[in-house]
Amino acid sequence: METGFKRRNLKILGSLLIAAVVGTLLSGVLKQCTSSNCTVKRSQVLGYKAMSKAQSVLKNVSSVPKILHQVFASERVYANYLPFVNSCLSRNPDWQYYLWTDKTAEKLIVDRYPEFLAKYKQYTDNLEKADSIRYIVLHHMGGIYLDMDVECIRPFFPALEGIQAFLDQERPEQTNIGLAQRYSAMNSAMGARPGHPFFRHVIDQLRAGTRVGEALRTTGPLALTSALESYRRVGAAA
Repeated sequence: METGFKRRNLKILGSLLIAAVVGTLLSGVLKQCTSSNCTVKRSQVLGYKAMSKAQSVLKNVSSVPKILHQVFASERVYANYLPFVNSCLSRNPDWQYYLWTDKTAEKLIVDRYPEFLAKYKQYTDNLEKADSIRYIVLHHMGGIYLDMDVECIRPFFPALEGIQAFLDQERPEQTNIGLAQRYSAMNSAMGARPGHPFFRHVIDQLRAGTRVGEALRTTGPLALTSALESYRRVGAAA
């Protein structure tokens, strides 16, 4: 079974999924856009919802709800991202879309995860903040988080029916050679029901970390992989 999105060199985490195998992520390419005239206003993002209207954790939801989250520094995103964003929203028209900015991300942490605020403010790499808010919004509201260079090629459902949580995985050959590891979880495509204990575990692991300034290890794929391994150990011992 395949999910409805694709990105180069990525695939779902197979037997190491928290809940179940969802599918495979295939190829997708995005050109870099750095010029100031490559931005678009939020009104041009299909289905945009203001973060001030974000509500508390959805209750009595047992699978991934129809909410798509993405993260960017401000409400103006690179124009090159727009076709990818709209590919997901046009194929999933009944989904809510949340674009989390630096401002709204910190507001959510202040309001709902105040115990994490000190750690969040310690991060010196902007990517650390962008990584950490992904886990928080998935725990808080549930849904799917996707990087902005992910293209949707079919609707998310029915592939996600009954799924409680899933993660992405780096290519094994890249993990084995580049990181000298057996596998590496990726935070470029993830999903969960609201309040899933795995993402609470990830948040707690990040908060307990003593290192900052190195996103790959502090908040990114290596941190996520470590959290997954410790979560599985706890589950096996329970």
